[in-house]
Amino acid sequence: MSAFANERIRVLIVDDEPETVHLLTSVFDESFAVTAVNSVPEANRLLAESWPDVAIIEPRVGAPGDSGLDLLRRMALG
Repeated sequence: MSAFANERIRVLIVDDEPETVHLLTSVFDESFAVTAVNSVPEANRLLAESWPDVAIIEPRVGAPGDSGLDLLRRMALG
C-alpha cells in the first residue's frame, strides 16, 4: 500500500469570481482537499509554502505581469 493512499489530492483554485469559486469548490470538495483564493498574490503566498497536486487557474485573474497566465507560466517552470 502506498504511503499516499490515505492522503487527499490537493487542488488549488485561483479565480476572482465568487460564483465560480463556489461552484468549483462544491464540485471538488468531497473528494479532494481544496484551497481557493481570489488573487495571484494569495496564490503566490500559498505556493511558497507548498505546491498543490492540481491547479485550476483563471488566466485572466490579476493584472498584466501578475496574472493567472503569468502564474501558470511560473508554475510550469517550477
